[in-house]
Amino acid sequence: MEDFKIQNFEKENPGKNFPCFTSIDAENSKHFVKNISESIFKINLSDGRALAQRIHNQSVIVGGLNANSDNFIFTDTFSRLSIIPKPTIFINWFHFDSIDAFSTKELTEYFTDIWYPQSDDIDIFDDTFSWIISIEHNGAIRAVIGRS
Repeated sequence: MEDFKIQNFEKENPGKNFPCFTSIDAENSKHFVKNISESIFKINLSDGRALAQRIHNQSVIVGGLNANSDNFIFTDTFSRLSIIPKPTIFINWFHFDSIDAFSTKELTEYFTDIWYPQSDDIDIFDDTFSWIISIEHNGAIRAVIGRS
């Protein structure tokens, strides 16, 4: 998580702490690359850049939702895709070398404080490794659901 987002949140919400999160180190991030590539794509990738590209190439646009919309509610994305997320959710900020874990409740409640339009392209997933929701910098929402 970038420090300026925490600072902006605390400036805009005096007396309130930024949502609790845990940063995943680069070594443990490799675990996510392996599990996502095997669970969703049925292949074994070890390179985060290659996985990010595959996610982009194989994901589909979720029509009717845009994260830039004034009335966007993140939980609508889960509903639209019939996803029931686990209590902890992960955000990939780049090629799976910068990942933060949030509670699903706090991510959905504080999404607009966590994701910044025009600068952030993120992938969101849980430890079932069966789905990924990508939010692009322009607000477009893409998803890939694992094959059973």
